[in-house]
Amino acid sequence: MSHANEFQAWTMLRSARAYSVTRLYHFVAAAAAFACMPCSESVASDHVVYVHLVDAKTGNTIPRGNIEMRWGQPRDHARVLREKIMPDGTAAFHLDDPLPSRVRVRLGKSMGYWYECSSGNYDASEVLGHGVSEQTNPWPTTKFPIISDRFHPKPGEIYFFACHIPFGEFLKAWFKGFK
Repeated sequence: MSHANEFQAWTMLRSARAYSVTRLYHFVAAAAAFACMPCSESVASDHVVYVHLVDAKTGNTIPRGNIEMRWGQPRDHARVLREKIMPDGTAAFHLDDPLPSRVRVRLGKSMGYWYECSSGNYDASEVLGHGVSEQTNPWPTTKFPIISDRFHPKPGEIYFFACHIPFGEFLKAWFKGFK
């Protein structure tokens, strides 16, 4: 074998080794990146709050509409999340760090003549640590039994109560305000 052929064979062998080492490096780098992905997701603190929307008259879930969660002061540009209520009457809100001190839950505009029967103002650490189920009776002429004791929230859950007011009752109460 001549020196030129030997040099050409040696160059080809060296480039084949470099190619296989480069491919091995890319494979190891990709495997390490995929292996670290679950770790990076668990390091990020994503706190999920589930809001269960309950009819204060019947105790059944309300399977449609939307709900809002707010935190921060209006002058600080309050943050607002809007979620659609799932068929099981639940909406999930994802809160990032740093956690707000308080969250405010409100019915969305699509809820029509549904009225809030919960305070809607909650301590975020209490919601995430124990869960919250509180009911009030804000509508002046309708007194519903307090059924919030029947619901036992888990950490990260809010049972939010609402009642449907018929349009005629709404008008009667509205006109009473003018007397």
